[in-house]
Amino acid sequence: MKKTILILEDDEHLNRGIGFIFEKDGYQILSAKSINEGKRLIKHNKVDLIILDLMLPDGSGKRECNYFRQIQT
Repeated sequence: MKKTILILEDDEHLNRGIGFIFEKDGYQILSAKSINEGKRLIKHNKVDLIILDLMLPDGSGKRECNYFRQIQT
Protein backbone atom coordinates (compact mmCIF):
# COMPACT_ATOMS: atom_id res chain seq x y z
CA MET A 1 0.00 0.00 0.00
CA LYS A 2 1.30 3.43 -0.97
CA LYS A 3 2.08 5.97 1.73
CA THR A 4 0.07 9.18 1.43
CA ILE A 5 1.43 12.72 1.65
CA LEU A 6 -0.78 15.79 2.04
CA ILE A 7 0.79 18.91 0.58
CA LEU A 8 -0.73 22.11 1.96
CA GLU A 9 0.76 24.87 -0.19
CA ASP A 10 -1.09 27.74 -1.85
CA ASP A 11 1.53 28.35 -4.56
CA GLU A 12 0.23 26.11 -7.35
CA HIS A 13 3.62 25.61 -9.04
CA LEU A 14 5.39 24.74 -5.80
CA ASN A 15 2.54 22.43 -4.77
CA ARG A 16 2.70 20.53 -8.07
CA GLY A 17 6.50 20.45 -8.08
CA ILE A 18 6.71 18.94 -4.60
CA GLY A 19 3.95 16.47 -5.46
CA PHE A 20 5.69 15.40 -8.66
CA ILE A 21 8.92 14.60 -6.81
CA PHE A 22 7.17 12.39 -4.27
CA GLU A 23 4.91 10.73 -6.86
CA LYS A 24 8.00 9.64 -8.77
CA ASP A 25 9.12 7.85 -5.59
CA GLY A 26 5.80 6.00 -5.32
CA TYR A 27 3.85 8.11 -2.85
CA GLN A 28 0.17 8.96 -3.21
CA ILE A 29 -0.28 12.74 -3.15
CA LEU A 30 -3.17 14.76 -1.79
CA SER A 31 -2.99 18.45 -2.57
CA ALA A 32 -4.65 21.43 -0.89
CA LYS A 33 -4.25 25.18 -1.29
CA SER A 34 -5.94 26.22 1.97
CA ILE A 35 -6.30 25.05 5.56
CA ASN A 36 -10.01 24.35 5.09
CA GLU A 37 -9.35 22.23 2.01
CA GLY A 38 -6.62 20.36 3.91
CA LYS A 39 -8.98 19.71 6.83
CA ARG A 40 -11.56 18.20 4.47
CA LEU A 41 -8.97 15.93 2.89
CA ILE A 42 -7.47 14.76 6.17
CA LYS A 43 -10.90 13.82 7.57
CA HIS A 44 -11.50 11.37 4.72
CA ASN A 45 -8.00 10.01 4.10
CA LYS A 46 -5.25 8.39 6.11
CA VAL A 47 -2.24 10.65 5.72
CA ASP A 48 1.29 9.54 6.59
CA LEU A 49 3.03 12.90 6.15
CA ILE A 50 1.90 16.52 5.87
CA ILE A 51 3.98 19.18 4.17
CA LEU A 52 2.50 22.38 5.56
CA ASP A 53 3.11 25.93 4.35
CA LEU A 54 3.28 28.41 7.24
CA MET A 55 1.36 31.19 5.48
CA LEU A 56 -1.86 30.13 3.77
CA PRO A 57 -4.71 32.33 2.49
CA ASP A 58 -7.10 31.31 5.26
CA GLY A 59 -4.71 31.22 8.21
CA SER A 60 -1.40 30.24 9.70
CA GLY A 61 -0.10 26.74 9.02
CA LYS A 62 1.94 27.01 12.20
CA ARG A 63 -1.19 27.67 14.26
CA GLU A 64 -3.08 24.77 12.63
CA CYS A 65 -0.24 22.28 13.02
CA ASN A 66 -1.61 20.93 16.32
CA TYR A 67 -5.03 20.37 14.74
CA PHE A 68 -3.49 18.20 12.05
CA ARG A 69 -1.46 16.26 14.62
CA GLN A 70 -4.53 15.55 16.76
CA ILE A 71 -6.80 14.42 13.95
CA GLN A 72 -4.30 11.79 12.78
CA THR A 73 -3.74 10.15 16.17
